[in-house]
Amino acid sequence: MAAGDAFGYLVDVGPSSTSNYQPAAGVEICITSIALEEPSDSRINLVNGTLEAKFVQQPGNLTASGLLNTKIIITNTNYLAFNNQAAGGSRSMGITGIQLK
Repeated sequence: MAAGDAFGYLVDVGPSSTSNYQPAAGVEICITSIALEEPSDSRINLVNGTLEAKFVQQPGNLTASGLLNTKIIITNTNYLAFNNQAAGGSRSMGITGIQLK
């Protein structure tokens, strides 16, 4: 991919598991939307390998699909962790955006 290209990433996260999306070194991506399966018990965190900040969370009692429009830039240093807090099944999560560099 090159700067200016559209970007999309979908992941199916297993029960009580986490999956990271970390761009390659030197790559910057601006995330423009996040989608979470419903009901999801899902969380997406901004992480740097040591620290973690909750970016978005959808509780399991929410009955509508989670869609968040946003602007967050991720890099190889600051990236996203997709966390499925539900013990009973996998959850789909996805992001779209634009590669900046």
